[in-house]
Amino acid sequence: MLQKLKLRRPSPAMIVALVALVAALGGTAYAAGQINGNSIMKQSIGGGKLKKQTLTGYQVNVNKLGEVLVRMGRVDEAAGRFARAVALQPMEPAYRINLARVAGELGQTDRSIDQFREAVRLRPQDYDALNGLGLALQKKGQDVAAIAEFTKARKANSAGPEAVLGLATSLEKVGRIDEAVEVFHEYLEIATSTAEIARVKAHLALLSRDRSQVK
Repeated sequence: MLQKLKLRRPSPAMIVALVALVAALGGTAYAAGQINGNSIMKQSIGGGKLKKQTLTGYQVNVNKLGEVLVRMGRVDEAAGRFARAVALQPMEPAYRINLARVAGELGQTDRSIDQFREAVRLRPQDYDALNGLGLALQKKGQDVAAIAEFTKARKANSAGPEAVLGLATSLEKVGRIDEAVEVFHEYLEIATSTAEIARVKAHLALLSRDRSQVK
């Protein structure tokens, strides 16, 4: 139940965020002590103490608010919420993955790589962490390292098309064209996006033409 709000009326965007957050929490005893129209300044949770190493309601709520802000396009603010969630519970890989993703969107590639690495350290078989690290390394131009992470991601989830496409792209960048073509074809077998399938088919046609000219 919401307690007293500051007399200043919160913005419509914040009201939407709060409604979405309350819905996402599914009825958790959540209280916001002060709202200034831009961010929640103080939060409290009912329900008693939880065991050490478990996620508290407050930690979950901070992370969920970040997710709401991402959906609203307020990535800068979301990054702050995710960073807070990580500080509150540094052993939760999902929070680090969220922070890594928004850091990448903000052009903070090194920070993104660091957070994905930590998520992988905490959960070595996590597909999202491995694939995210591969994409961040690829963005940084470190394709040899990216290939290793995409390969691990494929082992963690062979049906994940993102890691297959990432692997094919990095293989091509390092000049391993035959392998890249093979993996691009693997991607076409599991891809679900019509636009991506068309794009990759067109790219394969160009690769085939270039290879035939070289021969």
